[in-house]
Amino acid sequence: MSSIGEVMNSPVPEFAVVGHPNEGKSSVLSTLAEDDSVRVSPIPGETRECRRFPVIIDGREVIAFIDTPGFQNPRRTLQWMQDYQGPDEQLLTDFVAAHADNPAFHDDCQLLQPLIDGAGIILVVDGSRPIRNMDRAEMEILRLTGRPRMAILNSKEDDSDFLASWQAEFRKHFNAIRIFNSIQATYAQRIALLESLKSIDQTIEEVLELVLAVFKKDWAARNHQSADLITRLLAEVLAFRKTTALK
Repeated sequence: MSSIGEVMNSPVPEFAVVGHPNEGKSSVLSTLAEDDSVRVSPIPGETRECRRFPVIIDGREVIAFIDTPGFQNPRRTLQWMQDYQGPDEQLLTDFVAAHADNPAFHDDCQLLQPLIDGAGIILVVDGSRPIRNMDRAEMEILRLTGRPRMAILNSKEDDSDFLASWQAEFRKHFNAIRIFNSIQATYAQRIALLESLKSIDQTIEEVLELVLAVFKKDWAARNHQSADLITRLLAEVLAFRKTTALK
């Protein structure tokens, strides 16, 4: 049986959440981290620095999600990476070193730093809009990072005209694809999303199994607490008596 102690003895898995403003990135992040302090803003460039959101269960950190800025110069970033002649494992480190002092690449360097530190990738897009060339450039950059990566189609609306084209494009760049409604997601769907993260890289499968075991234990405890609360409330209601004198 997996335990919280086993999770603590394992490296805490981290995932950088990437996406554009007003496409559901913050809502997905808030849902995954169960943190209402995630700032939701439709203004491009609002997020300039990475912010880490750990998930704490029983007082212990079991997984963390990192809010990242959007790409600032995806086409120029991709061109630099395609022209790069160094070793693949140094690609991200050398890119950040080459652009760290250039304000035009501040957001790109911020976004890539968690990946250098070992984070996986969760890309969130609004599936109700068509794919743009900029999206393709960003997806290719994420593929070139070599990090485990999942794409989430945030189904904010019933409009599914572009879902098929998004899915076809994602298959070229990502290890897993998931359709997810961040606004209406239940705790069970949140666990299912985490379950699918296991498929993006075998090396993180074991630690995610431990994390999921803790999540499921927490889910069972919440259900028990809810049932206990409902039972006590029903008992109070059924036992309620009120006496009124008739005039």
